[in-house]
Amino acid sequence: MSSEIINDASIVVPNYLWHVFTRFNWGEPWGAATREGQLEWRRTNQRFFARNFIPSMLGWFLVRSASDQFEATSPDEIEWVLSKAAGFNAGFALVADMQVLRRNGNIESVFTSVRKWEAARQAGA
Repeated sequence: MSSEIINDASIVVPNYLWHVFTRFNWGEPWGAATREGQLEWRRTNQRFFARNFIPSMLGWFLVRSASDQFEATSPDEIEWVLSKAAGFNAGFALVADMQVLRRNGNIESVFTSVRKWEAARQAGA
């Protein structure tokens, strides 16, 4: 068992509390396409994290099934997220429920990409 402690918090915390968190993971832009959801905010936060010695995090990303508003999350979209994570050496959260995973015909490819990119990122590639 790891002895590492992770204190996760939203990006907006009261003054004098930011120092107790080991990371901030934030942002749930469910109403926007993956590549449009809070992109500038995500980039700006990386500079904030670096200045404050907080590990980089890109926020949350939603794995979707096809709907009237959005296409199903594609391997290309996930690779885009993973490339940003690698570029900023940042963690992120992927959110999906089991029904979405079952309906998304690309999910094995998505999981394979996540494993490969994250292994490379964590190795410092």
